[in-house]
Amino acid sequence: MSLNSDALSLPAAITEEDCARLSGPGLKAFRHITTNWGLGTNDQVKLLGQPSRSTYYRWLRKQRSGERLVIPYDVLMRISAVLNIHRSLIELFPVKDEALTWLIGSHFAPVFGGRAPLAVLLEDEGNGIDSVARYLNAWRFGEGNNF
Repeated sequence: MSLNSDALSLPAAITEEDCARLSGPGLKAFRHITTNWGLGTNDQVKLLGQPSRSTYYRWLRKQRSGERLVIPYDVLMRISAVLNIHRSLIELFPVKDEALTWLIGSHFAPVFGGRAPLAVLLEDEGNGIDSVARYLNAWRFGEGNNF
């Protein structure tokens, strides 16, 4: 499936209407969070799985104007993972600046290998998002020794 099309490949339990209901609010939250992380459009597009810039801008235009917007399911899953990471950071670091410092600082847990979590998010494509989300969830729920 091309991210440039509006066609969706959905799991049986998820409908196009489900995606439409979540697309606008999800994209708005994603944009807000990633902008606060200091990411520009290129990095935001990378986190979303590399839709074209024109597709990304079309989504933003539709979201801002309140038009019907249906973002592909796989992109919504990436947005969901970013929201999960954001929630974990809020819970682990009540001071916003500390969360950002953690996100951009180098870490030597095996999942990071001396890189910053933000670099892992951007360099490892979908796997990086999942790796950082799993790491933070394990930390959040007291299972940090598994990493």
